[in-house]
Amino acid sequence: MALIGAGVIGASHVAALSGLQDRAALRVVQTRRPERASGLAELYDGPAPRVTADLAEVTGVPGIGAVIVATPPSVRIDLIAALAGAGKHVLLEKPVARTSDEARQVVEICAAAGVTLGMVFQHRFRDPAQEAARLIAEGRLGALGHVEIAAPLWRDQSYYDEAGRGTYARDGGGVLLTNAIHSIDLALSLTGPVREVQAMTATTPLHRMEAEDFAVAGLRCTRTAARAQARTVPRGSARSKTARVTTIPAMISAWPMTEMPKKT
Repeated sequence: MALIGAGVIGASHVAALSGLQDRAALRVVQTRRPERASGLAELYDGPAPRVTADLAEVTGVPGIGAVIVATPPSVRIDLIAALAGAGKHVLLEKPVARTSDEARQVVEICAAAGVTLGMVFQHRFRDPAQEAARLIAEGRLGALGHVEIAAPLWRDQSYYDEAGRGTYARDGGGVLLTNAIHSIDLALSLTGPVREVQAMTATTPLHRMEAEDFAVAGLRCTRTAARAQARTVPRGSARSKTARVTTIPAMISAWPMTEMPKKT
């Protein structure tokens, strides 16, 4: 495997691959600034991967079958086209892209090349999420009536001071695409696709940034209605993200992503 992108999330991927050496080996880390990736290579608990700025050292190596793409979404289209054209399967960090049109392009590129495209939306695969999905699918909790998605986070200004972060040009948006997207995906894995949205977003005086640091929305999904709220203002933390699933006659209440759902 190869990893493209040496940002903060890169360390998590290297750590995960260190524990999967019976299935996959990290052979290359590719980044525009190789000096930033030397620490990542040292984190890998196996033969040190090669660090390079040359994409051809990924696309041109037959032994690399899959690539993790952990770059900002602004630089992905050409990159994914090159990887898919070389027959590399792609595991893409969130978000898929900055816009729905770009996201369709990503899907179409991989489909046309016959390679597998995967997204890093890990919360729906955690044991609690799988158990909740099973209980709902089996009808053991009754009809799905309502879902609340809460993602109260805090990011200080230094987080948004990184070049391009929180801009439409690089990220495509703010708290929704960058932070709350995992909570939204978790809820959609239970509610089905969204059919209708009414929403409000804002950039509060707490941050100097282009995109939103606050969002609230009402969603009508194929299975039920949902309410979503996301913010990077001073309340809550990553640990307080929850999905509250209301069914008739039972309810899964105040359910953190990392704990098994509790029927009340």
